[in-house]
Amino acid sequence: MTKLAESYFRLNIALTEKDRGVLREFLQEQALESARELYGQEVEIVCFIEEGSTTAKWIVIGSLSFILSQYGSIRTGIDYAIDDARRFSDFAKEELAEIGVQPQQILVSRKRLGIPGKVKRVLERMEKLEETGNSMSAAEYEQEMQLIKKQLSLIANDIDTEQDYQSVVPMLEANFQEKLPSRAPEDQEQDQRKAARPKKPTIPKPRYRVAAKSQAASPVEEKYDLVIENGTHKLSKRSE
Repeated sequence: MTKLAESYFRLNIALTEKDRGVLREFLQEQALESARELYGQEVEIVCFIEEGSTTAKWIVIGSLSFILSQYGSIRTGIDYAIDDARRFSDFAKEELAEIGVQPQQILVSRKRLGIPGKVKRVLERMEKLEETGNSMSAAEYEQEMQLIKKQLSLIANDIDTEQDYQSVVPMLEANFQEKLPSRAPEDQEQDQRKAARPKKPTIPKPRYRVAAKSQAASPVEEKYDLVIENGTHKLSKRSE
């Protein structure tokens, strides 16, 4: 399974170790229910609640090949996956508000788009090369090619499963070839230009990690509120 989204918040609250554990379990269960509905598949949620200026982080892990199989092109599928990642991050922020975290207590908020974000960035780079490659010098062209190859290699190494790898990397390789300009950049040294132009990127195949199976979450029965007691933040179970 592959990282589909990540949400990160640094909060200006202080919790005891016990309350951090309660909050982590609660937020993880809530997020799992929402992510299953949002992505339409079985996913895993990893939730971290760390001390100090409390940080809350959610990571959504699922099948990227499942998402891409529902659309006609890799670009369309990736755009939808990114939209889902952004919606998940909005959900995470709403969950913090639900327990009583105030906007001014959120010091840092970040939406991270996981592998779909990396794929979109490299696709955009290919499109830019297609548009501007003919106007580049041989050195500029070669530099851009190497940057794209590096991005492709990083994506290949970050994908965890064979199925996701086969759904993403071969398509990117094919897209890479299609996006190349029809001719190399104009340069006085034509032979050097041809030699500098790679024929096909070589992308290493990663060692796949075996993803753990998702644990079915029991329905969330309890709700919590963030309260201040004797000058300290505490989680209080809500009575409904």
